[in-house]
Amino acid sequence: MLRFVRRDARPFDDAAQRALHPYAGPLAALLYARGVPTAAEAEVFLHPQLATLRDPLLLSGMAQAVALLGQARDEGWPTVVYGDYDADGVCAAVIATEALRRYGIAAEPHVPLRAEGYGLNRKAVEALSTQYRLLLTVDLGMTNAEEVALAKDLGMRVIVTDHHQPGLLPCPADAVVNPVLDGYPFPRLCGAGVAYKLAVALLGTDEAAQWLDLTALATVADIVPLLDENRVLVAHGLPRIGERPGLDALLTVAGCRRPVQAETVAYQLAPRLNAAGRIADAALGVRLLLTRDPAEATALAAQLDAANAQRKRLEADTAKEAEAQAAGHDFVRQRVLFVQGMGWHTGVVGLVAGRLNHRLGVPVCALSETDGLLHGSLRGVEGVNLARCLQTCDDLLLRYGGHELAAGVTLHAAQGEAFRARLETAVRDSAAPEAFVPAQTYDLSLNLSQADDALLDALALLEPFGNGNPAPVFYTPQARLARRRACGAQGAHLQLTLGQGGGLLDGVAFGKGAEATRLPDTVDVAYTLARETFNGRTAIQCHVEALTPSAEAQRAALAAEPDAGFDLAFLRALLDAAAAQPAPAAGNRTPDAETLKAATAGPETPQPAPSDTDVGAAPPPLDTLLAGRQGTLWVAWTRETAVAFLAAHGAQVDLARGTTADPRCFHTLLLAPDPQALTGRWRTIVLLDGAPAPLDAAYWKRFAGDATVCCYPVTPALKARAAAIDAGDEAYRQLYRTLRRTACGSLREAAQAAGLTEAQTLAGLSAFAALGLLTLSEAPFHYTFCQPRKCSLADSPALGALRALTAREEAREC
Repeated sequence: MLRFVRRDARPFDDAAQRALHPYAGPLAALLYARGVPTAAEAEVFLHPQLATLRDPLLLSGMAQAVALLGQARDEGWPTVVYGDYDADGVCAAVIATEALRRYGIAAEPHVPLRAEGYGLNRKAVEALSTQYRLLLTVDLGMTNAEEVALAKDLGMRVIVTDHHQPGLLPCPADAVVNPVLDGYPFPRLCGAGVAYKLAVALLGTDEAAQWLDLTALATVADIVPLLDENRVLVAHGLPRIGERPGLDALLTVAGCRRPVQAETVAYQLAPRLNAAGRIADAALGVRLLLTRDPAEATALAAQLDAANAQRKRLEADTAKEAEAQAAGHDFVRQRVLFVQGMGWHTGVVGLVAGRLNHRLGVPVCALSETDGLLHGSLRGVEGVNLARCLQTCDDLLLRYGGHELAAGVTLHAAQGEAFRARLETAVRDSAAPEAFVPAQTYDLSLNLSQADDALLDALALLEPFGNGNPAPVFYTPQARLARRRACGAQGAHLQLTLGQGGGLLDGVAFGKGAEATRLPDTVDVAYTLARETFNGRTAIQCHVEALTPSAEAQRAALAAEPDAGFDLAFLRALLDAAAAQPAPAAGNRTPDAETLKAATAGPETPQPAPSDTDVGAAPPPLDTLLAGRQGTLWVAWTRETAVAFLAAHGAQVDLARGTTADPRCFHTLLLAPDPQALTGRWRTIVLLDGAPAPLDAAYWKRFAGDATVCCYPVTPALKARAAAIDAGDEAYRQLYRTLRRTACGSLREAAQAAGLTEAQTLAGLSAFAALGLLTLSEAPFHYTFCQPRKCSLADSPALGALRALTAREEAREC
């Protein structure tokens, strides 16, 4: 299930276009969608200036912090800067440490080991209180009321600078500097952004400019929105990344090109800085950023690179375990996916949570149990505020903190089950079902002919891109797949050419190689645009964010599809169901039924057809089944039924064949089903074509878990297909004789030799096998005749079931 949702659905009408003049076209529409409604604001957005940054004294607690730091300088207080162990915390610690030193305070940085847990650590506070008079936190502290109180009891003065949501208890620090408090106009600064503001308050804008590189790095790494002040900080900080010896060495070891882009920070620099805090000691990152010695910087960068390689291995191993747990999760009845391992490295649980969250689009909590404690990381979805949800679990947690979309927790293992239940309730109560259905957001619909150099030049004005100001995503419905092929290692990626009218656009869909043979010729696609250079040639290409079969094309293709595949699937399911019966089902024997023997046949006594009461309960109302987007599997044996259902409800269901692959169980129409291969934790299974014996509701229930199996009456379409599959006694007499004369190497050859369809041929062969006239193997195809004996085709369970369907209809007509 994937929804394409426009990021800003407001119409870009004539009045809005006039307000942005002289900006026009896609650029103006993109500005409007990003909350830039006038030409004057567009100038500020497109040309970010440091002068537009707000006075740091507007931040809550900044005036008190500056006054206290002035006293610390005058009285010579030894000061410790306590930062978090991620890239934001490390950068913030370096900014604050260097700024305090430049201000005249003897400051030293301290970052904890991840094993000590998120936030201020009690033992660390006790140890630091013996050396330092002033404790200044960066990127943490808001939810550490008890630890802050302890520091003050031990004689320390405390300044908390943070950007996370407050805890339930007020923070008792001497000064609390946080943009989320007291109505600061832009509450989305990261920890390093707050530290930069402190540096400006102490030293002025010109002096603080030396820390713009670290501020930009942390702002991108912490995935805060690149809007307003963050956009200014990143725009001016990115060009300076590399001036510092540590970052220059890190760029070199990562093999990055200059000038540095936000993407380089997000995927190359930030992971290496984070790796130290994840699996080693975040102090490595602090030392790297503080050093002015190129040789030391090179050595430290190599250590971070090695730590990042180790982190990747640990992450892959942990993710494999977590994904196995996720496969058994009930996505219909539970909103939060919990995965947990004994001794999982706490440095990678957040990455594993993020990986599952990205793939499955649900809130994820990954927990590692060590020494009776659970250390966890959470990743969320839009519409669910994790920080607020965790507040409902306050009495169960030892430590916690975070944002709307990401958080960390520490708790006793004994509280694990209570925490799971409480968090599940909080998340479920906080958002509508739509929040848990994947949505691909896009900025504008685009005709492929519009993807030209002028558009790419306009898009460049919107950089730097990142959270809150992402690279524009365009949407083209019903694009033609002019070319597609799997590429890359083991065909992991999909190389394609999109067509629309006279326009063609080459591109790639990363990780979509398996779709090369599954996709229809027409797709709905969302993509970004970029200039790519290969073999000296530069061209515009698309990077596909998401693509799905076009609903209209899907219906048209299905309507034009031959019945052969449906017939074979239905027959094979009948055969499997008949084989699973404890005893052969009685067939619908007719007086002229064939007796396959070397001689002729004698008549058999007719047997009653299965009753219509053998099916499951009638389905609930359609609106009930289609509500919530998840949990209902609709099963269609015939093409006619599938086409009709898609025409009425295609926008609300996925389409699958054979079995379903998505464990989230979004409403799905399943064609040519294989009941024995059924997967997922469904709430309801609806048999649209009815439940013919032996494929009745009881049989489906064997594979449906705790799902309710509902049935409509057997459809005329299914009865017609049953009649078409059964070639009749005379045809099967001829098939038997043909096979005795001719050796056939495949089902298709046998069908051609007998002048039957493959489904008719398989029905006959299976009947012969069931009656002991031959042995049959479908894969590889092989049959061997047995000693002829007197028998009736009506004793074949599969043929009996087919004839029972048509006999029931004939009886009604009479």
